[in-house]
This record gives sequence, C-alpha cells and structure tokens, in this order.
Amino acid sequence: MDVGCWLLKTTSANLLKNCVNPVWGLLYSDGASVFLLPISSVDDQSYLLPKVLKLENVGLIHDLSCSPCYQNCHYVAVITSSEAGLKVSVWETKEEEINEPFKNSRDAYICGIPLPQGQGLAWHPINNVLCTVCQNEAFIFSNDSQTGALEKIKSFSGAERFTSCCWNYSGSLLIFATHSKLLFYNFTCDTTDPCEPVFSFVIGKVCSLETVDQTRLLCAIELPLSDSFKFQVGKIFHIFFWSQFLMHRQLRIP
Repeated sequence: MDVGCWLLKTTSANLLKNCVNPVWGLLYSDGASVFLLPISSVDDQSYLLPKVLKLENVGLIHDLSCSPCYQNCHYVAVITSSEAGLKVSVWETKEEEINEPFKNSRDAYICGIPLPQGQGLAWHPINNVLCTVCQNEAFIFSNDSQTGALEKIKSFSGAERFTSCCWNYSGSLLIFATHSKLLFYNFTCDTTDPCEPVFSFVIGKVCSLETVDQTRLLCAIELPLSDSFKFQVGKIFHIFFWSQFLMHRQLRIP
C-alpha cells in the first residue's frame, strides 16, 4: 500500500474546489502568497500568454474561496493569520480590474488569546454571506456591498474543535465537522435566531465533507492506520441522507 497516496486520499480536500472565478480565472496559494492564473477560451487572443498575478505579504494563508454569483457579482475571499490575529479579506471581481484584481478589499479581523487558527471558508449558496471556520469558533460575515465592509452577524462555538463546514443546497442548514461528530444548525440571516445545534451525529474524525445534492451529504472519515488494511478506499466515504435527520422536528429541510 502506498501510505502517502492513502493519506492524500483520506485527509486532503479538493484544492481546486471553489478556486475558479469566471472573471479572474484560477486562484491558488503556496501558503504565503495568492496567485492568479487567467483562464480563457482558445479564441481569446489576449490570453495566449497568460500573466500570473501575485498577491504578496498577506500573512500565513489558511484558505481561499470563490463565491457563487450574487446579483451578477462574484467575490473572492482569503483567510490569513498574522501576529495581530486572523484576517478575512474579500474582493469583488470586476472585468475592468483584471490587471489589478487585488486593489480594493473588505476586511474583518478575528482576535483572541490564544490567536485563533483558521480552518476554512464557505460561501452561502444563495445569500452574500461567508462562514469563516476557526478551531474553537466559527463566524458568519455579511458581505454588505452598500457599506463596503464585512459585518459579523453570527458566531458558533462548540465543546469540540471545528475541522470544516459546508451548507446544504438551499443554505438553510450549516453543517460543522469536529473530531468526532457532525453538528447541524438551522440557518437564517436573522441575528436574533439562536446559534445552537439542532442535531448532532457521532461519526468519527471527519476530514472533509460536501453536499452531494439537496438530500445527501458526503463525508470522508479518517481511519487509524491499523484499520486501513481492512477497508478499500471507497468504503471510507459515507453518504448520509437528510431523511435520516428528519425525525428531529426542529430540523428544517425545505
């Protein structure tokens, strides 16, 4: 067995997921800088020799993500850390700024003692809001285009450390993964709604998770090396149906 290949398949996320922007192209990172590689059709002569743009000196980069289309606008978010704390930056992608894509950003800072550790980003599928996941807490930011600022509207915390999160297709559910379970939250943009999990499911250490469709959730579970010889790679993935959680009457599945 190729242990390196096994670890990559079970613990690594799709590094290209949510990193292709229809205006700017492919965004990727080496952990310290953000790079932009224009992607174009074969007939587009202006990009026969694509220019790789680089955003430097932004701190330690934890994750970056391209948003869905919100009212004909696309956004790019980057989460970085420095001595001052965790920084969330959002850029609006405009065709006229293709040569200077990182010119204007909306920023928000997450501070604490000890300094928070960034785990990832997840754009809401419908509303212009962004979930920023740290180890001990997660935050929902509203990307309000009128004020030009990121506004923190909600926060989530749990007894266990968060490892990742995802939304269901309608955005009514926010699912967090921890080292032992999945936590399900009903979500609305109303800041008065409680931020308590309505359901939890003990499953094991979730490496990554993603919504498959409106009714299913795909999870990759980390197995101890001693157990890895008992299972084929395909069997460590679990598909959950939302119907398994409908018995809990507080869980809303539109």
